[in-house]
Amino acid sequence: MPSDRVLGLGYMQAATDRAPTRIDFYVPDGFVFTPDANGAATGSVVGSDVIAISTLPPEHPLTGVLTIEEPAAFATEGLACTGGSTHDAVWAASVPAPTGAFKIPIFVDGRTFTICPAVARLGGTPTAIAFQLGLVSNSGINRPLVRAPSAPGRFVWSATVMRAGLPDVEIRSIVDLPQRAIFTARVVRGIVRISGRVTANRRGIPHVRIHANVAKKRMGGVDFYGRTRADGRFTLIHRLRRGTFFVRVNSYSDQRDVTAGGCAVPSAAAGGCVSATEMILGLQAAPATIRVRSGGSP
Repeated sequence: MPSDRVLGLGYMQAATDRAPTRIDFYVPDGFVFTPDANGAATGSVVGSDVIAISTLPPEHPLTGVLTIEEPAAFATEGLACTGGSTHDAVWAASVPAPTGAFKIPIFVDGRTFTICPAVARLGGTPTAIAFQLGLVSNSGINRPLVRAPSAPGRFVWSATVMRAGLPDVEIRSIVDLPQRAIFTARVVRGIVRISGRVTANRRGIPHVRIHANVAKKRMGGVDFYGRTRADGRFTLIHRLRRGTFFVRVNSYSDQRDVTAGGCAVPSAAAGGCVSATEMILGLQAAPATIRVRSGGSP
């Protein structure tokens, strides 16, 4: 989730798992959902897609763009995939192929969007499907499909996965918002002390990996690392030579298995909830840069 206006979403499975025939993604209440991307015209690019295939090397996924489509053009596919021929909106994932690019439609109904992976056309089982839902650029293009909530809270994204001959299962992705990283930096006797905190929904996040960069210029310099404590706070210490330095800090993203607690709420899927992850976002700490001055070691 790189900003409050564009959201990344994905599904993963093992190459040995049976291929999904349909995946229903559910947008949780609180997120702003605009399936028509603010009235974007048919053919407009509204995001991107990445699909990994079991028959391809992991480093060579299929990459394409998400576009707004005319629902009537996919009425037959929509009926076969969802059981209905009319939908609130239809997007398409563009997939490159030796015989020419083709489109996999995504059908939007209410706060649910559904994809039925075309396994035969893809040439293998999709082991990962990732979307960037929305497009915001400096040129004034404003086509968000999903925007982050304005109010803090705990939000559960979920997907129901269907496979031939197996019961439907649910997977969940849990995120506490807003997530923030802040820091300060000061120099005493030639040692810079960098301290801060990473929070989610106003509570500290433990064990988040932290990266700090201290440089005389705005590039290069020295990198060092640490982790947040139980309360989300962190402290990093580094000896400096004489001079003026720029300090930058960021936190790393993480996905934590919380299936035991995250799947405690009963699922409507016949096979139940089988996986839950907690999402920790990668953040640029605020302020973006702190300028410090060192007189060197005493």
